[in-house]
Amino acid sequence: MRPNEAILQKLIYYKIATIVDNKYTYSLEFKESVEYLRKNPPGRLKQARLAKEVDSKIVPALVTYASSIKSKRKIENIIIAYVCLKTHLARLNIGIHSDELPNIVYGTFYLNDNEPEVWEKEEEMDNGG
Repeated sequence: MRPNEAILQKLIYYKIATIVDNKYTYSLEFKESVEYLRKNPPGRLKQARLAKEVDSKIVPALVTYASSIKSKRKIENIIIAYVCLKTHLARLNIGIHSDELPNIVYGTFYLNDNEPEVWEKEEEMDNGG
């Protein structure tokens, strides 16, 4: 399920995504955050803390987007997206409101396998978005 245009725009706001050739794709800043995470994986204590956060912060995204997240692999990927997102926000010192977090996590996860086109406002309304 494609995140709505407002969520995709929030990904730009949080420097997770950018628009290239009228499609949303990961931003250079986000790619740098993922590379930083690869070079500096979290230690055991940080992993334990992140695992605890997953229960309270990822579960709402899983429930909201359950029709799109049906396999164990996709659940693992959304958790990875959460860890990448947390690293990205910390690295760039960006705060995010906790109410937005589930949608931002899902949007981040969604961009991993998709490059959605930018929709015009009228087209979004016509499609029920």
